[in-house]
Amino acid sequence: MRVSGSEIRLIVILVVIVGAFVLVGWFPLHRRTTNLRQQVGALEPKVDGAFAATETIGTLGRHVQRLDDEIGASDKKLPVDAELAAFLSELSNHSKSLQVSDLKMNQGDVINGVDYKVIPVTLGFRGSFQSVFQFITRIESMRRPVRINQLEIGLQGSDEGTEVLNVSVDLDTFSAASEAQS
Repeated sequence: MRVSGSEIRLIVILVVIVGAFVLVGWFPLHRRTTNLRQQVGALEPKVDGAFAATETIGTLGRHVQRLDDEIGASDKKLPVDAELAAFLSELSNHSKSLQVSDLKMNQGDVINGVDYKVIPVTLGFRGSFQSVFQFITRIESMRRPVRINQLEIGLQGSDEGTEVLNVSVDLDTFSAASEAQS
């Protein structure tokens, strides 16, 4: 079997066309595909991290919803500024009913938060162990949120066979920020 000159020309033309296709078409596309795969490989850890963050956001949302439900179920409410006088009056009434004497109340400087205010109050009083315990329990069970920061108790002496305690309480109470501040 002999190959004629026209067949050789045809084979050369096909080899040139295939070579041109490889050099001009396939090879550049292959390089570009390889580069894109490398870029995708480099970005996969970032995508995985972003996906993990979205899972964290869902968990955070569930925690916020649980806290919101707990706040809604609580009988403690964040009052407005005008109710501070009522709070101090309620403390005074509790001290009288529980036979706590020499009640002194000092309000500290108000600390402004974003949506609330922290109002420091220092209380000083005297009483028997039982009356002091009941008074502090009443403070903690008030409808207004109260945080006791420091409690100092000292023995003053004895009065008719009952030991009298000297008590100092540093507490914070809270109120909603006024509309003018928001």
